[in-house]
Amino acid sequence: MKLALLDLSERCLIEVGGSDSRLFLNGILTQDIKTLAAGTGCYACLCTPKGKILADLFCYAAEDHFKIECHQNLKDKILELLSRYILIQKVSLQDLSQEWGGVGVLGRESPSFIQKHFPKSSGIIYKLQWGYPCFEFWMKKERLLSFQKQLALPLISKEEQEILRIESKTPLYGVDMNENTIPQEANLSDALNFKKGCYIGQETIARLQNLGHVNKQLRLFQVSNSDILSKGTIIHTLAGEETGEITSSCYSPKYQCVIALGYIRYAHFEEKEFRVGEKLAKIL
Repeated sequence: MKLALLDLSERCLIEVGGSDSRLFLNGILTQDIKTLAAGTGCYACLCTPKGKILADLFCYAAEDHFKIECHQNLKDKILELLSRYILIQKVSLQDLSQEWGGVGVLGRESPSFIQKHFPKSSGIIYKLQWGYPCFEFWMKKERLLSFQKQLALPLISKEEQEILRIESKTPLYGVDMNENTIPQEANLSDALNFKKGCYIGQETIARLQNLGHVNKQLRLFQVSNSDILSKGTIIHTLAGEETGEITSSCYSPKYQCVIALGYIRYAHFEEKEFRVGEKLAKIL
């Protein structure tokens, strides 16, 4: 994809302020927030003490506060969890979802587009989205529509977003991962830091990384001559043993066939071909 406009209406912002906000978030999230410089951000998870994912999010540092970007479906959950962890720390939480909205510029040519049209702008959030550079603009919602028109870029549809997400092996919380998933099972290495100090779930996640292995792992499958697969469709080995299930599926113009995300068990990690129903499924 060269250049397109990304609708962020399903995403929202939470502001975390207060003099203790940096140490507070660093003790909770799976990434290193303590050294995060103003104007930068990171992908992170919020986990249970046993290392299971409660939410995934992006955390961005400003001069005197942090902004958490998350899916709308996770906002209330994240606010409730953060509120629960505040004890005597000087930390404040503010839900910005009603007043603030965002739009992204996504694609291989997005860096040159931003450099040309917004060379001196501050506050633009950069991240990798589905393998492409993405620059996000967040502002009061009353300004958002006119700003989108100003950008004059084609809008990526929800269907196209889903295809890009699955093609890039990006799991979606509530679909491909949930409160029973450990980050490494969903291939969320970008959300983990193994050099920082303690955080909630750190012991299980670190022990698994250093001494063990996951019992299952998310993989991308190419399923030729197939309709789009339903969530929960069982995956079998060629020998007929049940090994996992499909979590997401779509038709991929890139691969010219149906592709799907799904989990397989550790015992079959070395295998490259499986069966989904009567169809052959190959690991991509």
